[in-house]
Amino acid sequence: MNKILSILVRLKLTIKLIMGFGFVLMTALMIGLQNQRDFTVLKDETQALYEKELLGISHIKEANNNLMIMGRSLRQMMLSPNFKEREYARRSLKDAQIHLQTELSEGRKRINHPENLKQLAEFDELFAKYCSYVEYVETLLESNNSYNKSLAVQFLFSSEFISIGQKADDTLDAITDFEVKRAKDAAAHVEFVYAKNRRRSIGLLLIGLIGASMFGWLIGISIRSPFNKLMDTINQLLSGNINIEIPFKDFDNEIGDIARSFEIFQGDAKSLERQNQFKGMQTDIGAELQRCKSHSDFGDTLFSRLAPIMGLVYAAFYVSNYSHTLLQKAGGYACINSKDTFVWGKGLVGQAAYDKRVISTKLTSDDNIGLEIGIGTLNIREVLIVPLLHLGEVSAVMELCSIYDFTDEQKAFLDLILPMVSMNFEILSTNIKTCQRFENNIVLTQDQGSNYIETYSI
Repeated sequence: MNKILSILVRLKLTIKLIMGFGFVLMTALMIGLQNQRDFTVLKDETQALYEKELLGISHIKEANNNLMIMGRSLRQMMLSPNFKEREYARRSLKDAQIHLQTELSEGRKRINHPENLKQLAEFDELFAKYCSYVEYVETLLESNNSYNKSLAVQFLFSSEFISIGQKADDTLDAITDFEVKRAKDAAAHVEFVYAKNRRRSIGLLLIGLIGASMFGWLIGISIRSPFNKLMDTINQLLSGNINIEIPFKDFDNEIGDIARSFEIFQGDAKSLERQNQFKGMQTDIGAELQRCKSHSDFGDTLFSRLAPIMGLVYAAFYVSNYSHTLLQKAGGYACINSKDTFVWGKGLVGQAAYDKRVISTKLTSDDNIGLEIGIGTLNIREVLIVPLLHLGEVSAVMELCSIYDFTDEQKAFLDLILPMVSMNFEILSTNIKTCQRFENNIVLTQDQGSNYIETYSI
C-alpha cells in the first residue's frame, strides 16, 4: 500500500484524475460486459428451453390429438348414414394421419433423450400396426356388404384394436410427461442461471464500488498528504523559519512546482536576511573603525572582525605613502613573520596596488605556503589581495588568506564593506594628517617663541 501511495504521490494531478475516472469506467465496463454475457447465456438457455423442450412437447401433444382424431373419424365413418358423411369422415381421418406424422417428425427433431427415443421407436411400431387396423376397418366399411360392416363394427370395438390405440396413446403421453419433466428441469436451470448471474452482478458491483472507493481514497491521500505537509512547511517559512527544508522539490508534478516556487521565495528570503546581517555587521565594523586612532589599530580592528566572517587564518594591512611608491604594513591578523614593506608593482601586494584591481590566487599543498601553529602548519588554500580605492587612488592594500576557498557570499560581503572601509580609512588618514600638522605647528610656535626670548634678552 505504501509503495502504491509513494508512486501516486509523484504523479501529476491530471494523471491521477484520469486514473481515477479510468478505474471507475473500467469497472463499469467490466460489469456491463459481464452482464451482457450473462444476459446472452440466459437468452440462449431460454431459447433452448423453448426450441428443444416446449416445442417438442407441443408437437408430441399435437400428434397425440391427431391420434384421437383418427379414432374419432374412424368411428364417425362407421356411424355415417350416407356416402357423403362417410367420405367427409374418411378425409378427416387421412388429414389427421398426415398431421400426426408431420407433428411427430417435428417433435422427433427436438427429442434427444435415449428414453424418449426408445419410446418413439415403440410408438412407431404401435402406430404402424394401428394404421394397418384402420385400413382394414376402412376396407370393410367401404363395401356395401352388411356382413362386412358388422365385422368392421365388431373389430373396431374389439379389445385388440382398443389396446393398440390405448398403448399408442399411452406411449405419447409418457413421452409428453417425460419432456414436461425435462422442461421443468430446464426452467429450473434457467432460474438457477438467472439467480447465479444476479448474484455475480451484485458481487461485481460491490467489488467495483469497494475498489473504486479504495482507489479514490488512495488518490485523495496522495493529493492531500503532500499538500498538507507542504502547507505546514510554507506556514513555518512565512512565520520566519527560513532555514526549513522544503520537501517534494524533486516531484515532477503540481506539488513539485509549488515546492520549487517556494524554494525560490526561500532563497530570496535568505538573501534578504543575509543582506540585513551584512548591513548590521557593516554598521558594527564601521562603528569600531571610527574609534581607531592609528593605521595599525585600523588594520588590527578590521581583520579581527573579518576573520570569523571570512574564515581568515592570516591577514595583513599595507598603507600606501603619499607618493604611491611604497606600501608599509600597518596591522593585521596572525602576521608576525610577514613582510613589512612592498614597493609598488613588486610582488602581488605591490602589483594589486599598481593595477588597482583584486588579485585572487588558489594554492595547493605542493606550494608549501602555510601558517605555523603549535601542532604543525596550516596550508593556505586561497590568497585574496584587495586594494582600497578612494577617488580612483589606492590608499591601502589588504592581504587575506584562508585554508578554504572564499565563498561567493564571503566575497559579496567584502565587496559590500569595501566602500565603507575605504571611507573610514580616508577619514582616519585625514585625522592623522591634521593631528600631525597641529603638532608640527605647536613645535614651530614653541621654536619661534624661544628664538624671540633669546633675541629680546640680548
